[in-house]
Amino acid sequence: MRVEPLRSPLDIERMEHALRWYGYRNWMFFKLGINTALRGGDLIRLQARHVRASHLMLKESKTRKLNRFYLNDSMRPFLDDYVKYMDDDDYLFRSRYQN
Repeated sequence: MRVEPLRSPLDIERMEHALRWYGYRNWMFFKLGINTALRGGDLIRLQARHVRASHLMLKESKTRKLNRFYLNDSMRPFLDDYVKYMDDDDYLFRSRYQN
């Protein structure tokens, strides 16, 4: 299956609205992906300790390169709220089907 990127601001806004309907976790996954340009596989490896700083250092799974990703000011309040009760080693996006 071929997946095309969302190109227009209107498409992004519609996707955000739809994801808010399905839960904060899914919306946060999308917002963090849009704001960092990280691939889904890299996003699911993130832990709370990664986003508590102003930037995160991550070895991308596809390129194996260590990169620095800045977390913009518009995301900071959402991230702080999202990880408030998490331990540093907790994954941000745990599977809903895991025990």
